[in-house]
Amino acid sequence: MLEVKGVTKRYRKTVVLNNICFSAETASSVCIVGQNGSGKSTLLSIIAGHLRPDSGDILYNGTSLFSETHKRLIGYVPQTDNLFPALSVRDNIAFWASAAGLSFKKVNQQGLPSLLGIETFWNKKVSALSGGMRRRVAICAALLHNPALLLLDEPFTGLDLVVKEDLLQSLEALRAAGHTIIYTTHNLDEVARLPGKMIALNNTTATEVPPWNGQGDFREFMLNTLKGERI
Repeated sequence: MLEVKGVTKRYRKTVVLNNICFSAETASSVCIVGQNGSGKSTLLSIIAGHLRPDSGDILYNGTSLFSETHKRLIGYVPQTDNLFPALSVRDNIAFWASAAGLSFKKVNQQGLPSLLGIETFWNKKVSALSGGMRRRVAICAALLHNPALLLLDEPFTGLDLVVKEDLLQSLEALRAAGHTIIYTTHNLDEVARLPGKMIALNNTTATEVPPWNGQGDFREFMLNTLKGERI
C-alpha cells in the first residue's frame, strides 16, 4: 500500500500543497484531478522522489520512499518524456533497459512491448511517432525495472479519442497485472474510465471525491468537484 502522509510543499512563501493525505491499495488506480496550477505535477514529482516536501512523508508498505533502496519501486512518466527522437523505439528501449541494468533479452521476456502494443512500430524512429505511440513507449521504458508504482503526469493530453481508448486499455491491463497506477489529469473525459479512487486538489488541499452515483450530469458533477463545491 502507498500512503501519502501530511505532505506540504512551499515555493518561497507560497503554499502549493498543504497537508496532503491519501492512500492507494496495491493493484489499484488513483486519479488526481484539479485545475491547472493546483499542484498535481508537484505532488506527483514528490511521490516520484524528484522533489522533497517541506514536511510529510510517502510510505510504501510502511517504509519511506525517500531512500535509494526504494527508488526502484517507482516508474515515472512526466509530461515531457526522456526518449531519444533520433533513435528507433527498439533502441530507446534497449538504452533504458541497459540503464536499469537489464538485458534486452529479459525485456522481451517480460512481454511489456506486446502488452503496450509498441511492437508494431518497433523499428520506427521516435521522431516519427504519434503522441499516443510515443506515450506508450515512454510508459514501457518506465516499467522495464518492474516497479510496483507507475506515476503518469497528464498521460492523455493531446491524444485523440481512439488513441486515448487504446492507452486506457493498456493501463487497465497493467493495473490488472499488479501495478499501482497514479495519474493526474485536468480533463474530464477519462476520469470515469479507469476504476479506482479519485483525489481532488483544490486550494492547496486534497479531498477524496465520493463515487458518482450515476444520477444527474457527470460533467457538472466533476466541474463542481474541481471548483470545490462538492468536496
